[in-house]
Amino acid sequence: MKRFEGQVVFITGAAGGIGAEVVRRFHAEGALVIATDYAIEGVAALAGSPGERVVALALDVTDAAAVDAALAGVAAEHGPVDHLINCAGVASIVSTLEMSDEAWRRVYAINVDGTMHTSRAFARAVVHGGRKGSIVNLASVAGMGGMIDRAAYISTKHAVVGLTREMAMEFGPAGLRVNAIAPGIIRTPMTAPHFNDPDRAERIRKAHPLGRGGEPSEIAAAIAFLCSSDASFITGVILPVDGGYTAGKMW
Repeated sequence: MKRFEGQVVFITGAAGGIGAEVVRRFHAEGALVIATDYAIEGVAALAGSPGERVVALALDVTDAAAVDAALAGVAAEHGPVDHLINCAGVASIVSTLEMSDEAWRRVYAINVDGTMHTSRAFARAVVHGGRKGSIVNLASVAGMGGMIDRAAYISTKHAVVGLTREMAMEFGPAGLRVNAIAPGIIRTPMTAPHFNDPDRAERIRKAHPLGRGGEPSEIAAAIAFLCSSDASFITGVILPVDGGYTAGKMW
């Protein structure tokens, strides 16, 4: 049985990495997928691969007006959106002493403002429409602790965790569930240099009790679960999908 048949799923950051795998997962489970990204070329290529039920849409999540228009346009053409998956995000590895104001603001604009813009627009539609829905945000194990040389990234992921919990409390009575996934180190194009370097790859292996990094498909599977009826009594949860990374230190 396809769990999301007849449902509309709106995904940001869909052109690559985890976002692209989330598109494939929901498509495989029967949803009409709205795949959005700032890089329209990547989204268009992705939309051509799975076949029907994938709509490519260029979207800058830092532009609140554009986000509002995109969600309204999708609803008008394809029907109400049932699930919002916030995968859009950027990383930043630089010493706090060397970070520029411009770099700091860019990470916040995408990771925090972008999550807020899409969630607010979607929540308005759900609450005012008197129906149910779900949001899954992409947090990180970095949002559950600290790491050096990642001041902007760490603090934005902590903010995503806070937004998730606040929105779960605010919108729960209206039937809108809000959760987040906290991935460990996942093999994506962005993290490929770490996996391809023998020394770094060994550190990744040792940092995870399961003895390896994760795959995008494993994150997509967890996201699909949180959107499904199997998770109907789950909201406000930050779910680590991290191979045991946050369970404790490996000595």
